[in-house]
Amino acid sequence: QTLEVRVYDGKEWSDWDSFTLTTQSSNTKPVVDVSNVTLGADQWKSFSEIVTYTDSDGDAAVKFEVKDNAGGYKNFWLADVGQGANGTGQYIDASNGYTITAADIGRLWLQGDPSASSQTLQVRAYDGKDWSDWDSFGLTTKGPNARPKVTAEDVSLSKGGYKKVTDFVTYTDGDGDSATQYNL
Repeated sequence: QTLEVRVYDGKEWSDWDSFTLTTQSSNTKPVVDVSNVTLGADQWKSFSEIVTYTDSDGDAAVKFEVKDNAGGYKNFWLADVGQGANGTGQYIDASNGYTITAADIGRLWLQGDPSASSQTLQVRAYDGKDWSDWDSFGLTTKGPNARPKVTAEDVSLSKGGYKKVTDFVTYTDGDGDSATQYNL
């Protein structure tokens, strides 16, 4: 809207001057989402590959905060510039939250525990005006792989006869993994 203003110096009024007053719309807080993650023992995953950020106002993310409510400090790794998960860097103690700029989110890595476990982690994002709600996501660490077991029965075939391998081979796996190959 257009408004006008003038001033009085005790003797005379100035001319009117007009100006435009623009009322900015309110900000809509951003939304951040991380789906549940399953990793092998001590396996790494880049956090930027699993986090999704949206903002209906079109505001870019300014920073993120991650939190490990279980008090853990070995699930988040901040790699040094130009390094990956196996390079130099430091573990992040996110038990009380840890804030990282959006420009550095590609340096943040998530690591599975050394043994089978399940825990809940959290993340939120800041668009320069408002923080998103916390998004909770599960981190499941699979234990070491259980070696599969195979049992084969003796088979008799007539010349030209055949049997499917699955007719005389029994397969079990302690992890519930499916057989992907058979080698005879």
